[in-house]
Amino acid sequence: MSKVQLLVFSSLITACTSGDSAENHFNQGVANYEAGNLEQALADYTKALELDPDFVLAYHNRGLAYANLGDLEQAIADYTKALELDQTLVRAYINRGAAYQKSGDLEQAIRDFGRYLDLVPNASNREEVINTIEQLK
Repeated sequence: MSKVQLLVFSSLITACTSGDSAENHFNQGVANYEAGNLEQALADYTKALELDPDFVLAYHNRGLAYANLGDLEQAIADYTKALELDQTLVRAYINRGAAYQKSGDLEQAIRDFGRYLDLVPNASNREEVINTIEQLK
């Protein structure tokens, strides 16, 4: 292996193992979220998204952090982006539905809860979701 090839290979290894990867920032965001450090979790998820703009779970989890901070508009935007990237991310439907419900957009909440039930017909929380839909009507 030539010195140039070795240098390129070494640079690739360093880039792949550095702490500045989207996955590392995402994992740090999860740890901060679970510890209740929501503002830091937001920063971590945002950094993960800067490094990987198609990181579906980073959008979803940042939506969770925004929702817990009371920023429902931004939470809905992040859940929506996650669903644009992966329409089968069922938890994004239930979480976006809850954010719509809290924000007063009951029609959208019902639609998202219904989509969740369509995607997960045997959901363990099926009766709870059906009851919520009925209460919102």
